[in-house]
Amino acid sequence: AIADPSRTLEAEELVPLRMERSTWLVVEGPDAGTTLTIERDRGPDGWWQVREGEDRVLRVGERAGGGRAMRSADALPDASRSAFAPPLGMCPALLRCGDRFESSAEMRVTRLESGRERDHGRATRRTEIVGRSTLTTPLGEVPAVEVRMDFDSRMRFARDQVRARRRVVPGVGPEAEEEEEEI
Repeated sequence: AIADPSRTLEAEELVPLRMERSTWLVVEGPDAGTTLTIERDRGPDGWWQVREGEDRVLRVGERAGGGRAMRSADALPDASRSAFAPPLGMCPALLRCGDRFESSAEMRVTRLESGRERDHGRATRRTEIVGRSTLTTPLGEVPAVEVRMDFDSRMRFARDQVRARRRVVPGVGPEAEEEEEEI
């Protein structure tokens, strides 16, 4: 059953880890018409490895008191790893309408092979519910909650901004996402 979209969203609905595999259809941009497969494996250290297609691998875990945090993100085409200390919070255990979650951490970018530092600075992530929407699915019209998830990093040699709007079906999880990145 699909829950009421006005309620609080749980961390698993915002950043799912327990779903082993999901496939997304890319509907806009240079990869339109292709699919993106996201696979999740829990490592022996308790952190999840989240592989997003062929391009990115995240290491995500549960924060104290619930919620999600990211320890690192590997950009495979660039052969680099962005590591966060402490792990960068992604979302709280419960996100209520009107609440804004924010987390900052030191960010260190290294080469995957050598581990040599390429850059360092600070990263900030913000997550908040910004509204309601309706998704058209094969099951019909489905009420969803619109969540804004922003990532900003300021380093010595670069600045990265990612703006994402994720549509979450309460009780189910993310069903659609729009993302823009500016480096």
